[in-house]
Amino acid sequence: MKTFDEQYGVYREAVEASFDVFLPQDPSSVLTESMRYSLLAGGKRIRPVLALAWCALCGGDTRAALPAAAAVEMIHTYSLIHDDLPCMDNDTLRRGRPTNHVIYGEAVALLAGSGLYDKAMETVLDFGAEYGLSDSQRLDSLKVLCSASGLEGILTGQVLDIKNSDVAVDRAYLERVNDLKTAAMLSASCVLGAVAAGADAETQARADAYGRAVGQAFQIRDDILDVISTPETLGKTPGKDSVENKTTFVDLLGMEGAQKEVLRLTEKALSLLDGFEKPSFLKELTERMCGREA
Repeated sequence: MKTFDEQYGVYREAVEASFDVFLPQDPSSVLTESMRYSLLAGGKRIRPVLALAWCALCGGDTRAALPAAAAVEMIHTYSLIHDDLPCMDNDTLRRGRPTNHVIYGEAVALLAGSGLYDKAMETVLDFGAEYGLSDSQRLDSLKVLCSASGLEGILTGQVLDIKNSDVAVDRAYLERVNDLKTAAMLSASCVLGAVAAGADAETQARADAYGRAVGQAFQIRDDILDVISTPETLGKTPGKDSVENKTTFVDLLGMEGAQKEVLRLTEKALSLLDGFEKPSFLKELTERMCGREA
């Protein structure tokens, strides 16, 4: 039986290898080079790992979840490229190296983000059947991706986050921002894994609820790390929320109160894994995501 780290490595390696299949090199295209620069920049690959792990949890063949898992990471990467642009967060460091627009310029970075979004949808459509998905599963996967990455997800979440500057916001507002900007894509990852496994609607709803709880905890922990961590540890610039006068859960609840909320949401997520035959990997992943230091 594999340890947690061994199993995580198996999932991560499968995702990394898939990028050369779904987004191969093209020496003649600076746009493809820019897309791959950010996509292959490393990171924990939490979202695609969640997709593969939920597929396994539901008794599916994780190979069937690979196109959707890669698509989730492509969309996540596109959102990071756009978040870092001067017109948004204006950040120069991501995953420990210069952001896309610093290397390729704003115009190419903008197009690279858009290209990754397009490639994500193409990956599910073009490779889904080859990897074992039925037409209905591919359609369901696209619906999940579009919802989480569109007006019901990260786009509206980003707008609400932009408006959270030099204004008084309450807990409900922050919870909505966190749900749309962070939890939506984490939830989508879990649901996509369940869809690839052929899970029923009830199980997909459970995957969604798990992802929402983990996403809220993950973002509040991010708020905490933004205060206490360093660029070397985070791989990005800390203290941005304070500079931009954004309200976070640390501001509303204090450091201790914010950490208690992380623990409450972590317990909620863990409870949603009860009843599955082999939940140990996802339970440990939940603990590590919500208690991370970077």
